[in-house]
Amino acid sequence: MTTMEFYPYKVYPPKLPMLVTPSVELPVSSDGALLAYRTDFEEVTLEIQVDIPPDLPERVVSLSERRRPPLATYVVLESIESRVRRAQKLDGLATSKVQIVMNRREFRGETAIRAVVVRTSDGRPSDPYAKHPGSVVAASEIQRVLFDEPPFPPGAYLEIKWVDFGGLDAPRWLQERANDLLALDLDQALPVLFLNSGVQHAPAILNSRGTRGLIAAARDSLYAGIYQYTMYALIDSAMHELASRQEEEDYDASELGDLLPGWRGQLLDRWVGQLFPDASDPVQALKRAVVTTPGVSELLGKRLSRALQKRPSTIGKAFTSLVRELQAEGRLQS
Repeated sequence: MTTMEFYPYKVYPPKLPMLVTPSVELPVSSDGALLAYRTDFEEVTLEIQVDIPPDLPERVVSLSERRRPPLATYVVLESIESRVRRAQKLDGLATSKVQIVMNRREFRGETAIRAVVVRTSDGRPSDPYAKHPGSVVAASEIQRVLFDEPPFPPGAYLEIKWVDFGGLDAPRWLQERANDLLALDLDQALPVLFLNSGVQHAPAILNSRGTRGLIAAARDSLYAGIYQYTMYALIDSAMHELASRQEEEDYDASELGDLLPGWRGQLLDRWVGQLFPDASDPVQALKRAVVTTPGVSELLGKRLSRALQKRPSTIGKAFTSLVRELQAEGRLQS
């Protein structure tokens, strides 16, 4: 479906030209996203230039309005994870620039930026053009900025199931944990994360789709706790398995995927760079660590907690969101 077909009024079909230039060098993904999470900068300024084609007004407003078209250009910034939505107005209907400052303490997850041209006043009902203020008549492509690495698809090394732990159909080992929110089964070919549907309000909160309010903040904090608990348990299991393979021939020369086929190898391969960010060869550093460090758990305690804090949906960021909502509700003083 084209843009012309989607809107119930005439719009400018080509995408608006928008150029985004960061104040610091940011890596770019294969699909054009700016990867802020791969840098150590606390703050980045984006200079955004929007070019308005000269023929745009004649395509989106009536003949009588084209001398002074009731249109305005905005740069819109949206982040569901950060609960941020802003619109900054640009000057006129020509080439304009605007600067947006993005701070790592405020933003997390993905932020979408795009330029739009909107109508600013009511139009005549009989015209085939937009009639209401705020109607979008032209837009640019979306520029994504990622402040956290996108989460690895759960299906790659984790299955998630809702089960009433206290139900008669639940496995006995889950029934013994009827008051727990979650449980992990690592003995399967693919580990399973069980979430307890018998915990009051848990399904409603965790499955909620809102982006603001206490329920959304509680959901994010719950997800953060579940995420850290689960990743710690999975990586702990993978590290213990790796340590058990140290007597195998070619241990030092083997890749993680060869030593640990399946989800454990995939998981460590993805995390090893985060666990040993300063090592010239993180894989060899991990292999030595699981052998020489007094206990894998000590290694996890030293390195994994720091790595987790830099990942998406961490406790710190979710807690900050919860505090903001409590302050907004007047239930917590600044």
